[in-house]
Amino acid sequence: MTTAMMAIPLAVCTAGAVDLANLQRAKSALRDAAETAAVASAKASQSTDEARRERAFAAMGENFDRQTFNARDVGMNVNLTPTRSTVTAQTVMDTQIMKLFGKPNLNVAVEVAAETVLEPACVLVNSPNRSSAIRFQGHPTMNTVNCYIHGNSGAAQSAVAQGNPLLSEAEVCLNGGFAGKKWVPGPEEGCGTRNDPYFDIDAPDLPPCDFPRANTRSRGPVTLRPGHYCRGLNFSANSQINLEPGIYHVSGGALDMAANANVTGSGVMFHLSGDRANFEMHSGGNWNVTPPTSGEYRGISIFQDRDTAPRQPNMITGGGTLNLTGIVYAISGELKLQGSPQVFLRGAGTTVLTDTLTLQGSPEFIVTAVEDPNLKPNDRIIGREAYVRVIK
Repeated sequence: MTTAMMAIPLAVCTAGAVDLANLQRAKSALRDAAETAAVASAKASQSTDEARRERAFAAMGENFDRQTFNARDVGMNVNLTPTRSTVTAQTVMDTQIMKLFGKPNLNVAVEVAAETVLEPACVLVNSPNRSSAIRFQGHPTMNTVNCYIHGNSGAAQSAVAQGNPLLSEAEVCLNGGFAGKKWVPGPEEGCGTRNDPYFDIDAPDLPPCDFPRANTRSRGPVTLRPGHYCRGLNFSANSQINLEPGIYHVSGGALDMAANANVTGSGVMFHLSGDRANFEMHSGGNWNVTPPTSGEYRGISIFQDRDTAPRQPNMITGGGTLNLTGIVYAISGELKLQGSPQVFLRGAGTTVLTDTLTLQGSPEFIVTAVEDPNLKPNDRIIGREAYVRVIK
């Protein structure tokens, strides 16, 4: 009688073990399918949210066989950020033996997230279809550190290298094609286009003219205040300029730094407005100016209006060294380095945004991407996929 009484719970336990083992196999298979779905969606981080969700659902359908586990249709939710995809999946598995003891089904649920780690595009050359949107002529040197150059132009010769440029340390990724035999290594093609990561940062409103005279010829120390410099802003050769924090609106002429000028300031942004407002910098001086570290324009050193077509390119020329910090936002203008300046530019995220980029003569241009929240106006990153990692 004792043996008979023990047989009933033993049978229940045996039945439960069979179904619980099947539950663990179902959960493992569902997790593997959810991981595949999350990775597929994260890899498509440059696509639309709709396309990313479609990839996730397709991957789940291809990788989880519900009939193997007597499971019902999978319920699934996909939450997205620009670089991350989180997949939550659940189903109900019908039991085989436990149903005889009042447990007809078991719930199965998993959550997996995958994240695309991007190599940032520190230079975005935005022209959509221009030939030679990126041009290297003569003996220029171009280096990118922790980042690469992205060209949006779809032209067959969107980038051209002529002369004897030194490009071994510059990674370039192009939507279109390239020309020239001096690319070492050659650019990557078929990279698609990347959108302006700062598209929703509005240009500052242009206030009334504060300073109609802006030629700083004095060699003695001069302190300038923020405001509207409506006939351009010129830092004369050998001048010593201290800039108080704030926005310097420049219109009606260029932001012009002559050779050997010494300019210092922190929390400073230059806003260039109108078709005569470009910037011209001559290397050899001391440019110790840092951008705002908070607020809407955090990390931006130069903001050239999007809706303007400057008559002259933005120029960096000369034969000395120029150290710049922060984002140069000139997405509708041209950036040209000419002569033999040595330019070091340091910023977080996408640091140079320009319509075209030209290095002519023997300039050296080194752009370094850093992880500094004070130099990054938002959390948007554009770039190319480095790898995808599963994070939970």
